[in-house]
Amino acid sequence: MPESGDQAGKGLIPVGSSRNRFLLKDPATSPPEFCWRKIRMKNFGTKFLMSFLRSLSISAVLLLAVTAATAQTYTNLYAYPGTDNNTSGITWPSVMSQGQDGDLYSTIQTNGSYQYGSVYKMSTSGGYTLLYSFCGEGSPCASTGANPTGGVTLGWDGNLWGTTYNGGKDGAGTAFKMTPAGDLTSLYSFTNGKDDSAPTYTLLQGQDGNMYGVSEAQYEGQYGSFFKLTTKGKISAYPFDYTDGSSPNLPVQGTDLNFYGTTQGGGNAACA
Repeated sequence: MPESGDQAGKGLIPVGSSRNRFLLKDPATSPPEFCWRKIRMKNFGTKFLMSFLRSLSISAVLLLAVTAATAQTYTNLYAYPGTDNNTSGITWPSVMSQGQDGDLYSTIQTNGSYQYGSVYKMSTSGGYTLLYSFCGEGSPCASTGANPTGGVTLGWDGNLWGTTYNGGKDGAGTAFKMTPAGDLTSLYSFTNGKDDSAPTYTLLQGQDGNMYGVSEAQYEGQYGSFFKLTTKGKISAYPFDYTDGSSPNLPVQGTDLNFYGTTQGGGNAACA
């Protein structure tokens, strides 16, 4: 593969190395504006492609696809009450996922019966049901986690899968599954170790049937991780070290079965 100076003036130049790193350089700019890096996930044989934007003023990129439609109708199904007069336990809602029964499921970060967040469902007509309330430290159910922030994902088995930002055995967050009836099973407690801590997104089910997710950089010296969680609760993780990114966003799985994603920070400007 050509080096960076071999094709100057002929458009974007790919620069390769023996360590699966690729750089796309625009000869009109110096230094290069974009740095791409491919990482082989040694733990479970997948690849994760990270793109780092080398701009001092831009820290995130949003791709928006808009589909034109006619005769659009907006219907307000439910108005979430303010904290002061909220007796429903539903506030600060997250992304919704539709269950096999047609109802919509999601999480809230705070409130619920113990003020540590909950999982709820809502019908398409606006009726809600509070399904599960997470507990705080010192309570009998503290090991199940606290403060879910990412919503839930409908699994192939019909259960709802998600994460909590806090709580669990080490206070670093958990991964769980829950039946549509509200029976919750805590599958894994993050340890502040190689798996890092504080997952902020829900889980993504891969084509292999396993769940995939990301944890955030919560403490000094931690930069987040990309992990695979089996349906039995066994985890394997790739920890970021800041040079390859920090605080990853939830990736997507491509048609080639690889995972593609971005990080909120980090990255080595020189791709060293």
